[in-house]
Amino acid sequence: MTTLPARPTAPDPTRSPALVSEIMGRVSSRNTEPERIFQKALRRAGLRSFRACDTSLPGKPDVVLPRKRLAIFVDGDFWHGHQYKARGFESLQSQLSDVNNAEYWTEKISRNANRDFKTTTALLESGWRVLRFWESDIRKFPDKCVEVTMESVDSTAERAAFSALPRRTVVELFAGIGLVRLALRRRNWQTIFANDNDPQKMAMYGANFGLEAFDSRSIHEMIPIDAVEQSNERANILQSRRHLHE
Repeated sequence: MTTLPARPTAPDPTRSPALVSEIMGRVSSRNTEPERIFQKALRRAGLRSFRACDTSLPGKPDVVLPRKRLAIFVDGDFWHGHQYKARGFESLQSQLSDVNNAEYWTEKISRNANRDFKTTTALLESGWRVLRFWESDIRKFPDKCVEVTMESVDSTAERAAFSALPRRTVVELFAGIGLVRLALRRRNWQTIFANDNDPQKMAMYGANFGLEAFDSRSIHEMIPIDAVEQSNERANILQSRRHLHE
């Protein structure tokens, strides 16, 4: 995945569009520093049988463990829409509001995030498991990222048991763009209530799943009864629909 240098920044408003394009064009998309840090940490933990930047798979995962059917991405904070959170902005739009071609950069990063969603979906539907780590997490917490990876490598038996569970319903808080919902749905779970107050993620979530029973308020503005009441209402609707088809 593409990433900026050690301290990525939004385009400088004092630079010309041509200069910005030239600088961005020099950014490497393969074998980036965060990827090397992560791969080195994996080898140090004893995991060496992986491929780097597998072009045969959707999205060209940065690390692939073929035998475990595990694809791992190291996503650059700026290019994939995470940097605004790390810098204390409310949204991607607010981070880029004062830069040249703000609309262009907002749309470009939004497309990247949407492509990430589609790539993850394609891999999951092909029977792969997917991990995505932020560049900043790799830099700050490499050992924790390796720990998560090793747990996933050793979780085959747990996944088989999970897939045997009967149909269930789930409440999805901090829903993001819906990757958890997608994974659960493929295991016959149904989301009856979802919440996220990020407008960009909400839009992508709605484009893929609809916004029925979706609450866009901050979790701090909600009270437990809100989620309970909406969840019960949604569950009753789903139950009624099942009865109609029986």
